[in-house]
Amino acid sequence: MKTRYRLIRRGIRGDRFYCVDTTTGKRTSLRTASADDARQIVEARNNSERQPVLNLQIAKAYLAGTDNGIATRTWQTGSRGGCFCEQRSGLYWLLALGSASAITGFIELCSWAQSR
Repeated sequence: MKTRYRLIRRGIRGDRFYCVDTTTGKRTSLRTASADDARQIVEARNNSERQPVLNLQIAKAYLAGTDNGIATRTWQTGSRGGCFCEQRSGLYWLLALGSASAITGFIELCSWAQSR
């Protein structure tokens, strides 16, 4: 099977490495001058093309190793974490969550904070 991505080095660009997509011809910078790092990046891209399911499992393993609660967290948990970061955007977050009691609580909290 022919690989989709290949590695090139451009001497006129400060000896930087680039990844070339053989199907589209698009060239993207790998932002590294290290040959080993560049080779690993291109190999990872080619492996993700060959085995997308395995790539997903590897990503889940990396996440589980860095974040203990990733298996039990839901979208609502993540949304709750960002609710009160800013008054105006927080209201939009709560509207997206669709909880009337949360919206009422947010409005009360904002009016309490403004009165102080």
